[in-house]
Amino acid sequence: MGHPRNRPKRLAEKVLQIRESLGLSQGEMAAGLGNERTHRHISKYERGKSVPPIEVVLAYARLANVQMEQIVDDDLALASEVMRRQEVRILATPLLFPVPLAIFLQLRSIRLVTP
Repeated sequence: MGHPRNRPKRLAEKVLQIRESLGLSQGEMAAGLGNERTHRHISKYERGKSVPPIEVVLAYARLANVQMEQIVDDDLALASEVMRRQEVRILATPLLFPVPLAIFLQLRSIRLVTP
């Protein structure tokens, strides 16, 4: 029989940081990940109740523009860009029609300058 794999201790913390830095709800993140993921899956990943499959970790890495290794390796921190994005407050109105996640994220990252 095989040996049990060690779970990364900080994986839940990191996937939560990524989602929050993107300014997405758990439902929006689930929709962006596809593959029949729901907000319940995201919640389990973020609470450490379930380990996301490798294709989900890859999707998180691509969305956050970080290497997968930064997410799964407890000795590595997430890129400072991800951490800085968490500090930015973005106002957004709920969408009334489906928009591809990549476009949605680009729209959310636009900073509006007020006079």
